[in-house]
Amino acid sequence: MQLLNLFNIKLDDFLAGNEKYFKLLILSLLIIVSCKFCAKISVYIIKKINKDSRTLFLLNQNINIISNLFIIGGLFVVWSDYLSNFLTIISFVSAGVTIAIREVFLLKY
Repeated sequence: MQLLNLFNIKLDDFLAGNEKYFKLLILSLLIIVSCKFCAKISVYIIKKINKDSRTLFLLNQNINIISNLFIIGGLFVVWSDYLSNFLTIISFVSAGVTIAIREVFLLKY
């Protein structure tokens, strides 16, 4: 019980001065839930139309990939003001991966 009270106090302290973070968190959860809900509805509709198991599997995988891309894009849009340093790190990592892949191709071929 004391742990729950401590968590509640910490949560109140966090949310008291940072309403903008709370709104961003709620909006992020809304994006995630709505994308996953739309993906589940589309899979359900496709299951009613198509009965081939291989086609259902491939369509389910494609719908999940598209849904996850929409979630990532939506989260980047919502949190874009707070991700400037993170985007710099991503660009450095992608440049490093590109150089590493180039080295692999040069050594292999």
